[in-house]
Amino acid sequence: MKKRIGNIIAAMVITFLLTSIFLSGCGTGNTSGGNESKELNVFNWTEYIPEITIKKFEEEYGVKVNYSMFSSNEEMLAKVAAGGGVYDLTMASDYIVPAMVERDMIEPVDLSNIPNFKNLIDDYIDQDFDPGNKYSVPFMGNTLSLGVNPDSIGVDVSEIKRYTDLWTRN
Repeated sequence: MKKRIGNIIAAMVITFLLTSIFLSGCGTGNTSGGNESKELNVFNWTEYIPEITIKKFEEEYGVKVNYSMFSSNEEMLAKVAAGGGVYDLTMASDYIVPAMVERDMIEPVDLSNIPNFKNLIDDYIDQDFDPGNKYSVPFMGNTLSLGVNPDSIGVDVSEIKRYTDLWTRN
């Protein structure tokens, strides 16, 4: 039960973080009628965010999302480098961030616009590819879980502290 609650809390933190990132990237401009319009230009991996999620986000926050997709980091990097679009939010894998910084293709993130950043797990922040999270924030993380039937391995589960304990027998 605690694990399920932890997963729910983690999902809520990630959702709030993404919302904060999306909203902090929204540009504003005036339309000819003097009304303020908001648009958010997102460049993301193919099939990462369902169309319905984008539509609900647009409805809830009054933002027009211009959503473009790519299938590899290299494709994304090439398109941005060639001037194929200006994006408020681009999803990139860790190894691409330094290349984008070096080419002046990415701006620093204002972490004060992301109040829930403080709730992220230390393992996912301040990575070697972006010390201090100056240019990026973690979007996803993963863990590996393993179910154990103690009767089938003949070990008291309280003795299992690491993976190697599953294969080590006295």
